[in-house]
Amino acid sequence: MQVVVMAGGEGTRLRPLTSNMPKPMLPVANRPLMEHIID
Repeated sequence: MQVVVMAGGEGTRLRPLTSNMPKPMLPVANRPLMEHIID
């Protein structure tokens, strides 16, 4: 299976949470957001 997950952008509306971490890596329920998307 080949997949493209669109996860771009600076995340300016989520600052200061995204000042040193990309949006897909933000923790949600003790897991990175990207893991929830892929799971």
